[in-house]
Amino acid sequence: MNFVTKERYDLIIGRYNKFIESLDNLEGVPEPVFDPLNQKQIDELKLIRDISAYLQKKKDEDVAKNNSEAQDTETTPAQEEPKEN
Repeated sequence: MNFVTKERYDLIIGRYNKFIESLDNLEGVPEPVFDPLNQKQIDELKLIRDISAYLQKKKDEDVAKNNSEAQDTETTPAQEEPKEN
């Protein structure tokens, strides 16, 4: 498990309290609570976004294909079985 050290917790809570205090100040820049992401973390997030976008596109294509196939089966009349006399 990832635990936050007491020192780190105190630092984040201190920043958070400053952030809360600055919410009423519309002219100032908001106080950052967390440290900025390093380049590796930014690259990993970009990769995750790219993969998610690709997978969503594939899902949309599959859904459209399935919908198209379902409409084709609905519009094609079912073949009637010969009646026995």
